[in-house]
Amino acid sequence: MNTVMLLFTVMIWSLFSRRDNSPDNLSGIEFEFK
Repeated sequence: MNTVMLLFTVMIWSLFSRRDNSPDNLSGIEFEFK
């Protein structure tokens, strides 16, 4: 997977997480990527 694509995906997920105001969701996504 391209690093640029990964960063772009993380940015998109961060925006969605901020809209939901769910820190747990963001943590889960970061854990999955790691």
